[in-house]
Amino acid sequence: MELTVDFGPLGKKSVLSGIKPWYKPEELIGVQAVFIVNLPTKTVKDKTSEAMILASENRKSDVILISPCRKLPNGAKVH
Repeated sequence: MELTVDFGPLGKKSVLSGIKPWYKPEELIGVQAVFIVNLPTKTVKDKTSEAMILASENRKSDVILISPCRKLPNGAKVH
């Protein structure tokens, strides 16, 4: 799945992710999640990914996005 993510001061970036079996694109609109943005860009099938979304897996092998428990400014740093 290709996402366009608003990272606030870093601008919008394209992110390629393998979360399509668990999430529909429309379910992700307005959802905040944790990303790694200081990685080299990666090209897959002529598309570029500029960040990586973080997720975890439960006992049923469902993929769950890692997200803040409260709303944060887009692009907020993880410490």
